[in-house]
Amino acid sequence: MTQAATAAGDAELLVRDEQVRQHRLILPAAVVGSSLLGLIVAAVQSRVVGLAPAATWLLVLAVALVARIWVYRRHQGADPEHRQAQRWIGRYRLMSLAHGVVWALAAYWLFPPTSLAHQLFLVFALAGICVSSLSGYAFDLRSALWFSLPVTLAWVLRLMTLDNDTGMMMAAIGVLFILYMLAIAARAQRTMREAVLLRAAQAAQLADVHRSHAQMQQAEALADLGSFVLDWQADTLHWSDGHFRVWGLEPGSVVPDRELFLAGVHPDDRQRIAAQLQLAIDTGAVPDCRYRVCWPDGQVRHVFARSEIQVDAQGRAVAMTGTVQDVTQQTQTEARLQEQQQLLSVMRQTTQLGFWFVGRDGRTTGVNPALQTMLASSEAALMDVDILERVDAPYAQRLRHCLAGVHGAGDAGALVDVSRADGSVVRCLAHETALVDAAGQVSGLLVTLSDLSAIERARAAQHVSEFVVNSVRDMVSVTDLDDRYRFVNDAWCARHGLRREDVLGRTIAEAMPVVMTARRHEALRRCIADRQMQMVRAEIDYPQLGRRTMETTMTPYLTSDADVRGVVAVTRDVTEQEH
Repeated sequence: MTQAATAAGDAELLVRDEQVRQHRLILPAAVVGSSLLGLIVAAVQSRVVGLAPAATWLLVLAVALVARIWVYRRHQGADPEHRQAQRWIGRYRLMSLAHGVVWALAAYWLFPPTSLAHQLFLVFALAGICVSSLSGYAFDLRSALWFSLPVTLAWVLRLMTLDNDTGMMMAAIGVLFILYMLAIAARAQRTMREAVLLRAAQAAQLADVHRSHAQMQQAEALADLGSFVLDWQADTLHWSDGHFRVWGLEPGSVVPDRELFLAGVHPDDRQRIAAQLQLAIDTGAVPDCRYRVCWPDGQVRHVFARSEIQVDAQGRAVAMTGTVQDVTQQTQTEARLQEQQQLLSVMRQTTQLGFWFVGRDGRTTGVNPALQTMLASSEAALMDVDILERVDAPYAQRLRHCLAGVHGAGDAGALVDVSRADGSVVRCLAHETALVDAAGQVSGLLVTLSDLSAIERARAAQHVSEFVVNSVRDMVSVTDLDDRYRFVNDAWCARHGLRREDVLGRTIAEAMPVVMTARRHEALRRCIADRQMQMVRAEIDYPQLGRRTMETTMTPYLTSDADVRGVVAVTRDVTEQEH
């Protein structure tokens, strides 16, 4: 079935429903009116035709009216789902035909052959009920015809049987009048049909409006969107439900105006937004803008607004329409991303780890200063270098798998030999991280390198230093700013009878309370505060050795930034020298 045929079928169904509804509405009045008129006609005509014909006709009329009432009651009690319009319109029309046939019988059973006055009364009564049916059934022309046609034919034919000019003239006038009323009824039905279709179209449009409004509200809620219309001429502001929510308000809880709008804007943004609003009113310029909104509960939200100007026929700006969107999450994400980018930039420039950025083809796209130092090459010399040619074969294969998307990142570091331009090799601990694009495809790698050669050299130097310190006979200890031991040499451990692992990490008072005399404590504090070497002599009671005179030289231990990190103390036994 085509769309046009479907629409036509829907229109006919609407008209049929309205016709059935009108039948149900007028039927009680039609029954009462027909009953009263029937009683009057029977009473008047019985004087000339006799009581029997009048009573018989009244009985037939009563049966017809009872049948109509029965149909009416059945229709009222029917299940709405089973109120098929086509079925009930047929029943109502059939009852109209039966009712019309009964009144047509009156033209024969109650028509007096001799009394002109009673003849005219009956004719006028029949013509009147025809006119009433045509006007009453104007919504259903077929029902009007089924009722009035039998009645009209009956009294017209009855008048023609009188065989006189008066009867013929009255019949002709009556027929013309009935035809005129029939034309009026036809026009009334067309009007009714148009009204029904118009109401249906309006209802459909209203439903579309409600549906569109509901869809717009749903879309606004999902996207944290709102819309507004600012009418400058009427000085009115309309907000959608979504706009209320963007402002942290319940939809419809307040009447929006420009004062309410500006009151919701963050104080630091209010002057700028007010100036932009006035600029839009004066010039029609409405740039997109971002600002903050203060919610009633104290939350601060970020909003993005986009507007356009509406002009009249003369080109004057009369209103502004637009949308607002809560972009708080997006703004926070952008801020975090910017912080991460700044942190990454700082790390690239300051970390001791080498950062090696490579593209999808394995060629270098970026390096940091630490990597340049590690590989003894400048940034320009390393750019576009194939990393696969600079690392050993096992790690090169691992990088190929990562670039192919076999795995996103190395779960554990790998020991790798990296070649410098001069042919020397740097032993490194490497980790790789896959860089992906918006489609989730691997677009490159970030390889971080730790120079194990430098670590091994530093470790070897530390071993040498510890060997030297442990070789001297003086007691050497290193404490931090919290007086916790960070290093003690072999001589210190032997003098105090303690193992190194039992001392490191403990404070002086915890590990060796006997050595923390008042003079030593004061000297330790001055060494840290003044950043100057201190020397102190004190007598200390050792459990195994007894009272001994100990001389301690305290030297502040400074970082590369000249900050005090701790104290190096060298202690010797000068008891013999004292004696």
